[in-house]
Amino acid sequence: MCQSSQKEPLPTSTIIVSGIFAGIVLLVAVSTGYDCYALGEKNRWMVAFSLRKNWTTLVTIKRSSDDIEAIHGIRFLNAFLLVLAHKSMAMFFTPYMNRTEMIEVKCLVCEV
Repeated sequence: MCQSSQKEPLPTSTIIVSGIFAGIVLLVAVSTGYDCYALGEKNRWMVAFSLRKNWTTLVTIKRSSDDIEAIHGIRFLNAFLLVLAHKSMAMFFTPYMNRTEMIEVKCLVCEV
């Protein structure tokens, strides 16, 4: 948790990844704008990333007739356990700054 007054420049990899994400956001914005304002026949490649076109597909709750419902429960359980694992891994690698306080918090949790 040390801090210094000197600022280091961003690594090249961070700049490249930021550029990729900015490019994707720009692609979505351009595609959505084209989908909203283009008249006549629209190019299917230009509307592939359109939020207007894809929003209903992303948030739909309709089920198809060949859907296996148990798979959705397994997917939810998998996602929940993945988030739990990432949170607990972050806690495992956090150094103990105040072990006495950490033990007291742990004991309070155990008593409940």
